[in-house]
Amino acid sequence: MHDATGSLSREATDGADPSRRPAAALISENVVLCEPAATVRDVARQMAQQGASCALVQLGAGELGFVTDQDMRVRVVGGDIPIDAAIERAMTAPAFTVPAAQLGTEVMVEMINRGIRHVPVLSPRGEVLGVVSDVDLLAAETRTPFVMRRRIARAAGVDALVEAARELRPTVVALHDARVAPTQLAAIIAAFADAITRRAIELLTPEQPGLPPITWLATGSMGRGEAFATSDIDSALAWDGADDDERPRALAAQVLAVLARCGFAADENAASAAHPLFARSIGDWRSAIPRWFDRPEDTRVLIAVAVLADAHVVCGDGGGALAELGVANRHPQFLSQLRRLALAHRPPTALVREPRTPLDIKQSGFEPIVHLARYLALATGVRASGTIERLGAAAEAGAIEPADATTLVEAFELLAELRMGHQLGQLRCGQEPSDLLDPAELNPLTRRYLREAFRAIARVQRRVAS
Repeated sequence: MHDATGSLSREATDGADPSRRPAAALISENVVLCEPAATVRDVARQMAQQGASCALVQLGAGELGFVTDQDMRVRVVGGDIPIDAAIERAMTAPAFTVPAAQLGTEVMVEMINRGIRHVPVLSPRGEVLGVVSDVDLLAAETRTPFVMRRRIARAAGVDALVEAARELRPTVVALHDARVAPTQLAAIIAAFADAITRRAIELLTPEQPGLPPITWLATGSMGRGEAFATSDIDSALAWDGADDDERPRALAAQVLAVLARCGFAADENAASAAHPLFARSIGDWRSAIPRWFDRPEDTRVLIAVAVLADAHVVCGDGGGALAELGVANRHPQFLSQLRRLALAHRPPTALVREPRTPLDIKQSGFEPIVHLARYLALATGVRASGTIERLGAAAEAGAIEPADATTLVEAFELLAELRMGHQLGQLRCGQEPSDLLDPAELNPLTRRYLREAFRAIARVQRRVAS
């Protein structure tokens, strides 16, 4: 791992670290498979005999139901489902599953986002291989992400939610100590931000009677799943109702105030679900975006499209409100201006020659890659939102040379390690995290790698520009 004071060692993040192993290699539980008509009593007996904490219900057409020992306690022992009832009455369906090759930390991000503790693992042919649990993913001393996730989901009020959110920074530090990859740590931070946002909306919505159905979207670094300790909340809002209904924006302002108390400040540049530019009815979104493509000279519009291109749905079902962004590649003049904007962020290749010159690691290294990857995604119609995924898809589409995509991915990962390590080092010392890095803190080898990464980014930018 690249470290602000140590040497480079990729091997330190591999080996026995469960976060870097495929899901199939993390299975430790026996699998109980049953039919929907099996009785709760019989399934419970099988689980006890095989030492399993869950059972999978075969529903046909490749779908599975899921029953955990907690479901048994809550729905049967403490609920109104009889012991001789069919197990389908106690199950949750359909179960979320993962492929055998998915990395452990990617599985953990999904579990945190969905608030679950068990995930069935499937072979390439769709066969059940087993179940991965939170215990499989993290050692006992680092299981706090799942404890924290449950506290968020069960928060009875705003104050309880704020209290639960205070555990995020120590949790991320613990995961970093457990050698979870920085890019995956960034995804975990974003997943927790989503979970806190959803719970805040659930707690505040009853205070807005008659509120139309809303869709909350995370944008920016949160939308890409690339959040760091310094990341703020970029967001957008859509609702199914009248364009001039102010209640959704009022709710958004309350949610953002709660998020600020939880340590997530709202974007300072108005990329906010409470701002009229980013908070509209679904109908307004669908009519506004096509008009934007006819205004390539408007930098404000270019920035708005760039922000929204990173969006993913946190809650609600109106994600189609931004579907018009998918046809940006049909507007060459707009794309040309967007490319100009993306390439305006140049890495300062000369800065690291002066060890005492402060370096903004986000502005200098992250943003040039992020903006270029976003432009390539819009230009090729790629739906991916993560930077690494976008670069891979752009290479497959022929929009960038595969070697250039690989170079940018490697530079991105190096910068993520430096940025995450720097910020979490500040948190360990009781300091507020920042993106300002003193190159003098880096050893000569890391400084050289950083300089080479900046030069490589600049070379790719020149090729894309020409």
